[in-house]
Amino acid sequence: MPPKLSKTILLGFTTLVMAVPTLIAEKPLPLETLTIRELETQITEIDATLDTLAHSTLRSGVGNVGWISQPTKAPKPSEWVQIFIEEPAVIDQIILVPVIWRDSDKGYQSDGFPSEFKIIAGTDENSAGVTIAEVSDTSLTPRIAPFVLSLSPIEVTWIRIEATPVRSQVWNDDYTFQLAEVLIFSGEKNVALKQRVKASSKMGINISHAITSRALVDGLVPYLMDAATGKKGEPFITFYRSELEHSFTIDLEQPQPVDGVNLHAVDILENVPRIHHADYGMPKKLEVTGANQADFSDQKTLVTFERDSLYQTGSILMLRFPEAKYRYIRITAIEGYQAPEAKKVMSCFGLAEIEIIHNESNIAQGKPIVENRSNKTSQGSLTGLTDGRDHFGDILPLKKWLNQLALRHDLEQARPAIAAELQLRYSKQKTYLRIMYWVAGVLIVVVLLVILIDRIVRMRHVAQLKQRFAADLHDELGANLHSIGLISDLAKDADSAEEWQTLSQRIRDLTERTGTAVRHCTNMLEAKSLYIGLVEDMKRSAERITTNLAHSITIEGEAYLEKLKPRQRVDLFLFYKESLVNICRHSGATEVETHLSADPKYVTLTIHDNGVGLPAQASRTAPKSLQRRAELLKAQLTVASNDSEGTSICLKLRI
Repeated sequence: MPPKLSKTILLGFTTLVMAVPTLIAEKPLPLETLTIRELETQITEIDATLDTLAHSTLRSGVGNVGWISQPTKAPKPSEWVQIFIEEPAVIDQIILVPVIWRDSDKGYQSDGFPSEFKIIAGTDENSAGVTIAEVSDTSLTPRIAPFVLSLSPIEVTWIRIEATPVRSQVWNDDYTFQLAEVLIFSGEKNVALKQRVKASSKMGINISHAITSRALVDGLVPYLMDAATGKKGEPFITFYRSELEHSFTIDLEQPQPVDGVNLHAVDILENVPRIHHADYGMPKKLEVTGANQADFSDQKTLVTFERDSLYQTGSILMLRFPEAKYRYIRITAIEGYQAPEAKKVMSCFGLAEIEIIHNESNIAQGKPIVENRSNKTSQGSLTGLTDGRDHFGDILPLKKWLNQLALRHDLEQARPAIAAELQLRYSKQKTYLRIMYWVAGVLIVVVLLVILIDRIVRMRHVAQLKQRFAADLHDELGANLHSIGLISDLAKDADSAEEWQTLSQRIRDLTERTGTAVRHCTNMLEAKSLYIGLVEDMKRSAERITTNLAHSITIEGEAYLEKLKPRQRVDLFLFYKESLVNICRHSGATEVETHLSADPKYVTLTIHDNGVGLPAQASRTAPKSLQRRAELLKAQLTVASNDSEGTSICLKLRI
């Protein structure tokens, strides 16, 4: 006996599962972990697969419901139904078909289909059996599709389905367990067909044929075979006198083993409400015989079917019998169908397709077929009975058909969640794109503003360069030319050739320095080594400029002067030179005192002369050339002047 199997839920027929593994994986990845491309691929694959699957088209008209346990007000621990298989069979799949009802708000829904159940299987020698599957899944409903349960192959002679009853939406919210059909497959064969059934309870109402445990294995399901492939077939209907028998004979062209017949009902119209009964054209009593001689002299009855009510027919009538080998198969209507539109003396025999079965395969497709008499009142083509098509398209093997319906349900259940996640991603993308558009717009504005500001800054910088260039030329060259003039005056009054030669050399040095300053004036803006020895440069310049004046210079905190930036040293030096030149030119002073002090934060330059002072209207205003240089230094400039004490200029610069 094989070990107990763990719970398994099949979401599709094996071949279909292999074809679309990403769609129905047992443990799919959470949707939020998938990329948009992966979600789009899943949607595309689902849609492509759905196009190949049979449609969930439901029967209409009158028919049996299936089995319903005895409704109870309180839930029972379990209800069960047990199916006994006549011969031991190795089974690999069980299909449960739900009872279906029509909800006025939600449409067609299953009723009484359990979310928790287990399947126990056993043999004649093992009456206790073993649990081969347990299911606990609230997502099984709502559904109208069959539920497919795949199993590891196991030999059984019976199976029992035990379930916890659920609330019925039809039977006053009572607790019930309901199934329309149970199919047990051994390979392609439904070994549960027409087998003995035992149930824990049954409905206590007088509809014995419509709601009964026997209906679980009659092969009648609430669906119409609506395949996605093939052209529509045309049914064949013939009318004949009621006292006669009418038959169709199929020539298999050579003796072949046969073990069953499937008769597909006409289902000629899709009107709502229907014009005809669901059993239209299906004889009340028929017989299937086989023979190897064309005249049926050696015929043998294979199976006889007689129905007592409308509840014993459906879209496919499945008849099975022991395997036998015959060339000719004849289906005879012993008691025909009485069509409402025909005269009472006339009977009707109509089918959409006749399948002659061996190992669940149709061996009659495309084979010749004849009827025992030709009637002018026949409708359709006789050869349409063996063309392998019904009213919707191709006729599929039973197992494949129901598995396709189950797979369609699973994919249609999965698709909305994927589509919703994809739509959410698209919405987020749109939001992100809108944000990106705004960001791009802001960036464009920012870039334009940066370009505009940069242009303004550059223009201001150019203006400042012009201003500084002019100031540098004025201060550097002006001071040098003034010095040259003073030294020239001294050279005129030289007492000796040696003194004259010394003064001439000083003039030459100043001339060369002035030429160098002119050549490198623009480079003074970036000079890094210019006026590194600021104090010494200031002393030398003072000595040259104030040749005719008494001059003294004092320094405090010389170490802090090294913290000045190169540009500050240049501007400070040029300010000092321009101040001395102005004193020499305009003050009439005889003495000049310079005091330069520095601390960690500030550098203060104070220049005092004993001249006539500034004019009264400008006593507190420094010359424009000094103001310009102070602005370039971003320094504080103050001026004090009177006739008796001369003029003091103070420049305070932050380091």
